[in-house]
Parts: sequence; C-alpha cells; structure tokens
Amino acid sequence: YVLPVNDEWWLGSGVYLSEVTGEYTPL
Repeated sequence: YVLPVNDEWWLGSGVYLSEVTGEYTPL
C-alpha cells in the first residue's frame, strides 16, 4: 500500500497502516 504522509510516500508492510486503522494488515 502507499500512503502520503507529511508530503512523503510511505511504503510499508502493514506496520504503519496498523497505526492508522488499529488493525494489522500485511500487504
């Protein structure tokens, strides 16, 4: 997944997304 954060593109394995949604989704 790709998320624009602070004008930067974060490419992650689900760790950052888990902080946003509260769920762990490895992608």
